[in-house]
Amino acid sequence: MKPRLHVLDDRRHDRVGLRVRRREYNSYGHLVIALDNVARTLAAKVESGDYSEERALDAGRRILHQNPNEFFSPERVLQK
Repeated sequence: MKPRLHVLDDRRHDRVGLRVRRREYNSYGHLVIALDNVARTLAAKVESGDYSEERALDAGRRILHQNPNEFFSPERVLQK
């Protein structure tokens, strides 16, 4: 018999803590999808000649590291 955990209502998951774990997996899955989208888009830009390899790497660093760091920096959060 196959496990049918995925068809249970979310309220039932609360009792055993599965609801929290499922959200963590969803967050991880969305991160993987976002990383894949950024990588594919930048690779297409390089292949089409719109970006050099160096420019694509710089754009990837800005999108995935520098912009989030600046946006969520303690200094910026405390200013609000």
